[in-house]
Amino acid sequence: MKQNYFLFLLIVLSFYACVDSKENNKTSISGEIFDPKSPFVVLLKNDETIDTVELDENNRFYYEFDDKLIKNGLYTILHDYNTHYETQMFYIEKGNALQLRLNTQEFDESLMYSGEGAVANNFLMLLFLESIQSNKLLLDYYKISPETFLRKADSIKEEYDDNLKSLHQKRKVSTNFKDLAGEIIDYAYFNTKERYYFLLNKYRRGVIKDLPEDFLAYRETAEFNHKELQKYYIYQHFLDDYLKNKAVEKCQQENKEKNCFDLQSKFNLQERMRLADSLFELETLRERFLRDFSGWLIVKAKTSKEIDSTLQFLTDVKFDEQEFHKINELAKVQKRQFIGDIGDLTLTSKNGEHISISTIADKPTVFYYWSLYYKSHHLNQHKKIKEFEKRYPEINFVGINIDNEDLKSSEEQNNWESSIENFGYQEFQEYQLVCPPEQRIFYRNYLNKAVFVDTDGKIVEGDLNVQDSSFEEEILGLLNR
Repeated sequence: MKQNYFLFLLIVLSFYACVDSKENNKTSISGEIFDPKSPFVVLLKNDETIDTVELDENNRFYYEFDDKLIKNGLYTILHDYNTHYETQMFYIEKGNALQLRLNTQEFDESLMYSGEGAVANNFLMLLFLESIQSNKLLLDYYKISPETFLRKADSIKEEYDDNLKSLHQKRKVSTNFKDLAGEIIDYAYFNTKERYYFLLNKYRRGVIKDLPEDFLAYRETAEFNHKELQKYYIYQHFLDDYLKNKAVEKCQQENKEKNCFDLQSKFNLQERMRLADSLFELETLRERFLRDFSGWLIVKAKTSKEIDSTLQFLTDVKFDEQEFHKINELAKVQKRQFIGDIGDLTLTSKNGEHISISTIADKPTVFYYWSLYYKSHHLNQHKKIKEFEKRYPEINFVGINIDNEDLKSSEEQNNWESSIENFGYQEFQEYQLVCPPEQRIFYRNYLNKAVFVDTDGKIVEGDLNVQDSSFEEEILGLLNR
């Protein structure tokens, strides 16, 4: 991060009171949400819900913590509870009166804090955004020598440490925050090393010998069950990249696959799932990673046997019953829609007519999925499809909208109908999903997926991606079978 960013931050935040001047204040968080997606926000500590707070007519909220129960530390604010896609973490201490403003169109980038506790939270926000930017730069970092990489990484870490120390000395942040933020900086640094190591191993394996002997020494002392940081993004990113590297190393040692760097391969996902079960003692962490890896395994599965194997693993390790129910519903979706004969499944036309897939697939057909809630995705998806339709008239390309179809008069249904016209999509090539209500949310896992179906309604290939560079080559191969 550039030094002047922190200098600007220090100047702006110098107007706030010192941290020890608010001992008798009430502890609260309030704010304003522009373009809200739901009429409330949810406050959580780790995975435990503290309260649900309604927005007023001006899209503002206010919540006062119970001073007998409040603990200094990290909390989560969640908006649009049905998707869980819009969350942010904040740090609060007893006596803080923290305020925030955000726009849901740019949830992270628009977030600004003010009031007591703002200094700490703006520091974490800048650290988080800069960490994202640094990880993007890593795509170029792997090309530089280990010596140059370490010089850059050490310099960034030192700058964070110095600015945190300066904030503490000026009594803008507490000792408790300084210690916690210092650990976050450490894990951001560790994660940068893990990512660099992965890229070296993949693209410049011969350079690994030039790494210092202690390059990965932090692995011996890192806390893999950090209770306070267990939900924090930077910490979870470190854990995720560590598991990736360990799975790749295991693959290379056992020569399991030609491409050990395929992070979506069956071996890689199974190994990361096994590591997560053995490494994490905190149930929140364990369940988070087991849920993710098992979900990916199911979505990538080509047979019911593979799905059942994953479900059995979760049963054997005593996976949380409620989370298992969700994974089991995803398994039903995979078996129902993406494996074997799906000719009898029905879709809804723009006119509300239910039509079977076997009727639609009067020639080889590619079905792909989209949602109104992901505008850039469905625009790009349809743009690519339009190109393929011109090149391959012998193939049907059919879009399946996954949004709610229950009532034709509903707002969502009308949005889907009008969107076909508004975006210039071909009405006769667009349908809407018909499925049990409890399964609809799981189809978000398939927005990047497409299936190739023959004229009998049987899936020839159920794991295509329209955006992949290999998509065209794959459908050509399927046509020539």
